[in-house]
Amino acid sequence: MVDKDVSTTFRVAGVLATFLIVAIHYNSMYHIDVTEYGSLNFNIQQFITNALGRVSVPFFALSSGFFYYIGIQRYNQVSILAKKRIKSLLIPYTIGALLILTGDIVFAVYRGEAVSTVIMPVSRIFLHPESVQYWFLRDLIVLGILLAPLQKYLMHISTFIAAISAVLWGLEYQPFPIVGGWYLMNIEVFFFFYLGTALAKRQPLLIAGVKLLSDKNTLFFTVVIFLSIVFLRIYQHPTFGVWYGISGGGSLALLLYKAGIIIGLIILLATSYHLRNSRILIYLAQFSFFIFLFHLKPLSYFILKAYSFIDDQFLFYFTTPTAILVTIISAYLLKTYLPRFADVLLGGR
Repeated sequence: MVDKDVSTTFRVAGVLATFLIVAIHYNSMYHIDVTEYGSLNFNIQQFITNALGRVSVPFFALSSGFFYYIGIQRYNQVSILAKKRIKSLLIPYTIGALLILTGDIVFAVYRGEAVSTVIMPVSRIFLHPESVQYWFLRDLIVLGILLAPLQKYLMHISTFIAAISAVLWGLEYQPFPIVGGWYLMNIEVFFFFYLGTALAKRQPLLIAGVKLLSDKNTLFFTVVIFLSIVFLRIYQHPTFGVWYGISGGGSLALLLYKAGIIIGLIILLATSYHLRNSRILIYLAQFSFFIFLFHLKPLSYFILKAYSFIDDQFLFYFTTPTAILVTIISAYLLKTYLPRFADVLLGGR
């Protein structure tokens, strides 16, 4: 059984994390000249997309592990849970990837470009969908469905797994091979998933921790530490990143980057606990998964066209809120006028 405050806190955090993922994918920092890396525009985008935003995947992985363990306790059969994950993950993943691929093919034909063979589209649905955010769903499919026969046993040692993978994550060591252009399992997802299962075993401790950290004075102090770490990292290495390789900066930048994620995750949960009774955020939670699935492709084609008159380096401030607004409206219309399809597409959410 999940505590009500924990459940609503996670739902609110899910909305905020989804918005941050959209921000990451619509950042326009790569249009900023290297001579302006200390500018207000650069620092704002760095802070939102490469500091706050980097908390999103860890949160979703932690949340998935948390509720996966609750599901095992509830049903006592991993096979039942795997079937539910097929409905909530595999089917939406497949339909979403197929719709996006179809859109890409239509655009390719429209532009007079060559369309891929039949084999390529199949791999672009199941192994490497066209929209980059689907890598995370693929990781969850591996954990929740393909590894389902082992999960009941792995749950017994989830704390140990989380401890070992925490070291690997801290060092940014990826132990899993690349399959279809993406890691079979990203160490970040692996670590936070099993951290989530470990926390699910200790719900009273989790609740006490979130309540303690959500104290206004404690939260303020935590935010100050977070800001100090983030801007020190930006100053030390403005464009630091870890997407398929550490982009320079050395061990100090990596340490600051990882510390920022942990502290940022604490801030996200503590802030969401404060906002857990927000009617607006609770209402928007029903649209989060749709926003995640379709905020980038093919929507980005139209949004970037619409704002072609904006200086490229400032596109972020227009494209991000537009993508969020358009996907919320689209999800609402889909749920209102095609409820059965919406139920299948969103996995019953």
